[in-house]
Amino acid sequence: MSALYRTALPFTPAYARDIGFGQYEFRPDVVRGVPLYLYDEAYPGGRRVNPNAFVIPVEARQGTAPRNGVRAFPLSQIDLSLKKRVPLGRVRLDVGLDIFNVFNRPQFDRPEIEVGTSRFGLATQSLANGLGTGANGRGLSPLFQPGGPRSVQLVVRAGF
Repeated sequence: MSALYRTALPFTPAYARDIGFGQYEFRPDVVRGVPLYLYDEAYPGGRRVNPNAFVIPVEARQGTAPRNGVRAFPLSQIDLSLKKRVPLGRVRLDVGLDIFNVFNRPQFDRPEIEVGTSRFGLATQSLANGLGTGANGRGLSPLFQPGGPRSVQLVVRAGF
């Protein structure tokens, strides 16, 4: 059995603005007195970043939001591996069963960071789908990544 735990990774809310020679990302301003997170079971993971906690400045500048000042979701996953060696005369049979994410607990990736969009602050994908994806859309299989759905793997190996 193995356990995988990780605290919530930080991220920075941003907005894009064309400043005359291309699009650049800036940090927004923080609205004082407004809660940073909204909690409700209707949101993925039970929480979202409050879109009313940030405002885009009128002029193109870095806002008052701190870099990496918002937290995503923590990771908590239990994996289980069972193995048995069965001798069959001169042949040795190894049988194994691996179960990833035993309790099938959903794990969410970083929320959308673009301030001013309808999806800002919402987690839109699982952690496993957000890991290992390159620019071409191909990457590691989400099935066996941390944060993926429960998956079971049966292994049988014969040794002579």
